[in-house]
Amino acid sequence: MRVRFPLPAILISKARIKGTHSNMKKTFFISLIGTAIAVSSSSAAIDAAAITKSVKTAIVANQSVSAIVKAEIAKSPEDAAAIVKAAIEAVGANAEAVTAIVKAACAASPNNAAAIVSAAVTASPSFVAAIVGAAVAEVPKSAAKIAGAAAVAAPTESAVIVAAATQAVPTSAAAIVTAAITGATPGPEGIIAIVKAATTAAPNEAASIVTAAINGSNAPTAQQVAAIVSEAGAAAPAAITAIADAAKLAAPAAAVAISAAAAAVQINAAPNPLGSPGSGNNSPAPPAPPVVDPPKTTDVNP
Repeated sequence: MRVRFPLPAILISKARIKGTHSNMKKTFFISLIGTAIAVSSSSAAIDAAAITKSVKTAIVANQSVSAIVKAEIAKSPEDAAAIVKAAIEAVGANAEAVTAIVKAACAASPNNAAAIVSAAVTASPSFVAAIVGAAVAEVPKSAAKIAGAAAVAAPTESAVIVAAATQAVPTSAAAIVTAAITGATPGPEGIIAIVKAATTAAPNEAASIVTAAINGSNAPTAQQVAAIVSEAGAAAPAAITAIADAAKLAAPAAAVAISAAAAAVQINAAPNPLGSPGSGNNSPAPPAPPVVDPPKTTDVNP
C-alpha cells in the first residue's frame, strides 16, 4: 500500500522553514550592526576622554596643548571637531588656550575649519570673536564658511562674528555678510547690526556689503533698505555715493528712500561753516570767546 504525502503541505513546510531561517539571519545581522555601533560609540567616548586627560596632563606639566591637538588630528582628521571640543572642555575658560587650540586644529586640518569653529563656539561661546578671528587668520580662504558656521552656532553674536572675520580678511566682507545672514537668519535689526560691523571693519567694501545685506534680506521694505544705507553711510561716509548706487541696483523699488538716506548722510558728513563736522543740532558749538576784564585805571589828582 502506497502512502501519499500531500505535496502542498511539504512545500508550505519548506517555505516556513526557509522563512524562519531567513528571519534568524536578519535578526543576527541587525544584532551584529547594533553591536558594532555600540562598540564604535564606546570607542569614541574613550577617545574623547583620553584626549581630555592628555590635555589636562599637558596643562599641569606646562606642555603645549596645541601639539597634542595637532597630533590627535593628524591621526584622525575627520574627527577634528570632536577633538577640539574635548580639548576646549579640558582647558576651560581660558581665551588664550582656546584660541591656540583653534589655530592648531585649523592648521592641522584646514578643510575642516568650519566644523572646527562650530565645535569651538559651541563649547566656548563667550570667546566667539577670538575663535573666529584665529580660524580666519589661519585659513583666510574659508572666511565666509567659518563665519557662516559660527553664525549657526551662535546666531545672536552674528555682528561680532562678522566684525572678527572681516577684520581678518576685509576683501571677503560681502561673502562674510552673506554667510552670516544665511547662518543666523536675523531680522531687520540684526542685519543692520551686521552691516555696521562689516562696514566699520572694511569701509572700502561698503558698497558690496550693502548689496549683500539687501540681497540677503527677506523682501526688505524701502524703509529697511534705507536703514541699511544709512548705517553703512555712517560707517563709511566717503563711500555714500557708491553705497547708494549699489543699493539702487539691489532694490530699485526703494530708490526714493535710498536717495533720501544718502542725502542725510551727506548732510551729516559735510563740514559746517565753523569747521566742525556736521551741520545738524548735534554738532558741537564753537567755543565762547574768553572773558577779559577791563584794565584798571588810577585816578590822578591834579
